[in-house]
Amino acid sequence: MALDADGRVFTLAVPGVMTFKGSFSATIVREGQSPALLSTMGESLLAGHTQTLHSAAGKLLFPLEHSREETPCGRATVMKAELRFERAQTDLLVRFSQVPGLPGVQAQVGIRNTGPTPVRLISVTPLVLEGRVEGKLEEWLVTALDTSDEGEPLAVALNEIQKPLNVFEHGGFYRGDGSGFLFGPVGDPAAYVEATIAHTGNGSVSFACTADMSGVRVKPGETRWGQQVALFAEPPQAALPRWSGWVAKTHGARTEKGALSGWNSWSFHEENISGKDVLAEVEAVLASQKRLRPAVMEIDAGFLKSDAQPMVPNEKFSEGLAFYARRIAAAGARPGVLLNFRGSQGFDGVADKITSMVQCGFTDIKINKTGLTLPMEAFPLKTSFETMREGFAALRKAAGPDTYLMYNVSRAERASVGLMDANRTAACASRTSVRDAMPFALRSYHLNGRWFAIDADSYYMGTDIANVSAIAGGWPLVRTWMSMVGLSCGAAMTADPWHWESFRPYWRNVEVMTPPARERTEVVDLCTDREWPRLVGHVKREWGDMHVALLWNPSTSERTVTLDFAKVGMHPKHRYAVWSFWDSRYLGVVQGSWTTPALGPSASQHLRFTDLDQSPEKPLLIGSSLHIYCGAAEVKRVLQRRDAMEIELTDAGARDGDLFIYSRRQPVWQAEEGCSVAEIASAGENVWRISLVGRKSGVPQRVALGILLPVSHQIWFWVLIATVVMSLLFAAWRYVIGLRLVQERLVEQERSRIARDIHDGLGVSLTQIAMQCELMEGEEDLSSPVRAHVTEISRSTHALTRTTDEIVWAVTPANDTAEKFVTFVGHFVESLLQTSGLSCRLELPDEVLKLPMSATVRYHLFLVLKEALNNAIRHAGARTVSFSIAFAGRELTISVRDDGCGFDPDNLSKPLEERVFGGNGLSNMRKRMAEIGGTLEIKSAPGCGTTLTLRVTI
Repeated sequence: MALDADGRVFTLAVPGVMTFKGSFSATIVREGQSPALLSTMGESLLAGHTQTLHSAAGKLLFPLEHSREETPCGRATVMKAELRFERAQTDLLVRFSQVPGLPGVQAQVGIRNTGPTPVRLISVTPLVLEGRVEGKLEEWLVTALDTSDEGEPLAVALNEIQKPLNVFEHGGFYRGDGSGFLFGPVGDPAAYVEATIAHTGNGSVSFACTADMSGVRVKPGETRWGQQVALFAEPPQAALPRWSGWVAKTHGARTEKGALSGWNSWSFHEENISGKDVLAEVEAVLASQKRLRPAVMEIDAGFLKSDAQPMVPNEKFSEGLAFYARRIAAAGARPGVLLNFRGSQGFDGVADKITSMVQCGFTDIKINKTGLTLPMEAFPLKTSFETMREGFAALRKAAGPDTYLMYNVSRAERASVGLMDANRTAACASRTSVRDAMPFALRSYHLNGRWFAIDADSYYMGTDIANVSAIAGGWPLVRTWMSMVGLSCGAAMTADPWHWESFRPYWRNVEVMTPPARERTEVVDLCTDREWPRLVGHVKREWGDMHVALLWNPSTSERTVTLDFAKVGMHPKHRYAVWSFWDSRYLGVVQGSWTTPALGPSASQHLRFTDLDQSPEKPLLIGSSLHIYCGAAEVKRVLQRRDAMEIELTDAGARDGDLFIYSRRQPVWQAEEGCSVAEIASAGENVWRISLVGRKSGVPQRVALGILLPVSHQIWFWVLIATVVMSLLFAAWRYVIGLRLVQERLVEQERSRIARDIHDGLGVSLTQIAMQCELMEGEEDLSSPVRAHVTEISRSTHALTRTTDEIVWAVTPANDTAEKFVTFVGHFVESLLQTSGLSCRLELPDEVLKLPMSATVRYHLFLVLKEALNNAIRHAGARTVSFSIAFAGRELTISVRDDGCGFDPDNLSKPLEERVFGGNGLSNMRKRMAEIGGTLEIKSAPGCGTTLTLRVTI
């Protein structure tokens, strides 16, 4: 939307849909000097004295003003212009606002009286549009979502408009594909509005939205604004809740009490109702064992001598109205009563009646508009809308905050928003006119729970009962109408006599409507088609979503109805289980869309669609015959596992009925609370019917089911398999361990034999050789060369004997412990160093853990230590050698430190032929440590001694 720089005209465009040139205006009457003339001014005089201030003729006073303001839909940018009309001595004011990201515009027009005398403001027109629409004219539809006259058509194609078409308050101007806009009042409540649409030829369209200012008086210097109006250029499914929510916030909607269900007297008894009839209904409720649980019981007419004050009951209610209010309250319902406007009685008289009824104990009051006239002074200070709103405020004050008030007007009354709890929005649904009431009821679904609870008039429990309850259209229509009332989530009232035996079999039709669900149902084709055959509610729950749909035939001949899943927000590629409410039957699994069988006039399918692909491995609840909303009201919680399911219920709905479960495995009863499971039976492929009886109000209700999984799906089966496998593995492990132990035992035996053989064989032989050498050394006749050889043999034999002892120690299995290693090495080091004449400092642990230590590790460590000690003795020139052993868990650390000459460790990294000293000893020591997974650390420097540290994990 773009306002020209001179502030007089603007352009409004929806790309690819429509482009309009726009202006705005106000209609005024400047008061003259003759009070007599003004007091007698009628419509004929007004016609000669009115002035219409068209924006195109005004003069901009100041440059366009830009600002920002908060709205219920976000922060809006605002453009404001002021146009001067010198001759009319009036300024025309306009405000246009837009919320960024919201496809739409809001407009408001007012006037400032700059003249010396008062001005009567007749009307303001914020939007006057002229332009063209894209597409064929027959594709464009004007839909009246509110009407001041029930006889007006609800939907008219643009090419059918022969004269300007008026739409009261709000409506839609849409092409069949959803392109177009919704229009209606928004902002602070100020006035009624009306749109006028005309086809001006050659595809051109005119649209004007006017607020009725009722001739309110604007004094000199005063400013008066009209009602703000809005266009929402988005599909109806988005625009309808946005617009109704906007109005609800600015008008302070009163919705906390929700919708009520129960009984009223009008549609069956009308004026013939008596106190005896009311008491009979109360007794039926008390005797029903909570099958009948009305939230309200209304006496709608026939109880007063007259409508005048004081309110005196007639002879049919001779006990007094307070008596009946007490009896109704004893049945657990709100006592309700209908009050009428009569003649010029006005709001004050009704307020007095309300006070009287509240004092009698009535907490539900229905207010009928019959004969209402509004006091309109010659110079009113309030619009008719403001007068109505002020009147409703007086009624609310008289009733108090806790009394439930409903306005019985057959259309949505915006002036009552924030003051009434409910509003009748449908035409009278008498036994012969239910079909006529249906479209009026459907066009107000988007208001329920946003403005107030909507009331679609009475539903009927049955038809053709004792020749007194015949409904034009029969059972197909009765069921469709019940579904419409129930899915509206508004009031659910019936007037059928509960206490008659002929109606008792139909009590269940009351139960399933009690209480109304708190969901939202979308009339899918509203504003884009003349007929509205698809109603869809999307129910979101943590245990899974579902979609409830009423597909009905609004035509006079047989036809099918198709629901396209993608168009209504369902997943087009998922599989949905389809369940039918009225025949409590599973219909199969579908994908993409559903088409009904051929339906007769006003007949329907009331279906629930459940997404099977959301939880494919778990059992799913796919239907409930307990409540009209198929699981949205009566199911509190569902817990699902592959092998079990638990369903917790509320008090809503029928005492007896069926739940339907989709499960590839059969469910079985496990437990129940607050109800009884009468039967679990197959209801189709993978579908099971759980029949419940005797649900008890006021106590927890729960059904626990087990799912019979096949053996291969049972936990115990896999536990058994795991146990068997583990047992086999354990047995195999024990077998392998046994073989290993046997092998180790054999190896140990062999090692012991080898050690014994070495000791007993080689060791004994070496000892004998050494002894013989010692004897020969004692011979005096030995020559010196021979004696030298004998001495060398003796020395070598002793050395070989020590080596043999070391090998025997290493091979013997009994020495495979850290304790034996420490003992042996300690004795060896001490003996070797003492023999070599070196001082020895020995640090051994006081207590050694009995850790196993393999022969390989012991032997390699011993050889490394032996090499280290030999280096200290032969090469280092040391005087003292310190030797220590320490344990940290399984980590063994051995340190050999001498005070010898030391060396440069870097020399070891050079090739052998380039080293200053040293051969392969240290390299071999490193290799041995590496073989057993250990490390060797050397710290030395010339003249500073040498420290070798061995670390290994045993």
